Amino acid sequence: MSLIDRPAYLLALALTAGAAGVMLTNYGPHTGPLVQARAAQCDAPAARAIEGQIRYDSGLVLRFCSLDAMFAQLGAMEQPGMVRGVYVRAADGRWLAAAGARYGRRERGASASLLAYADNAAEAEQGRLLSYHELLATCAGGNCSRF
Repeated sequence: MSLIDRPAYLLALALTAGAAGVMLTNYGPHTGPLVQARAAQCDAPAARAIEGQIRYDSGLVLRFCSLDAMFAQLGAMEQPGMVRGVYVRAADGRWLAAAGARYGRRERGASASLLAYADNAAEAEQGRLLSYHELLATCAGGNCSRF
């Protein structure tokens, strides 16, 4: 190596080491969309506790104990894959395609939870019901629990 090439070599080595240091500074456990989605999943052993599920193109199925958690995941900017299907358990216990259900809030003491209804008959009892697309737009805006 000639004397002229040595400063360029040292500069390249210093820049590479500096870049590696910057990249490793904030390196830690992955907290991306898949980890966040798994954290919100329903781990209940009873199948009845599952209120909703999201199916992705990779075959991944995320099950949720509350529709609030499921819609929060659907409203997130990043997903662990392409969403292929979303299903919800209606108030009467039947499974429905989420896009065909209507949604309302049920008051439980100090908290309110999201419920899916198969038809508009519950609208007279529950007040205003939202469609899947209205609720998804609300959740994407970060106001999922405020309707």
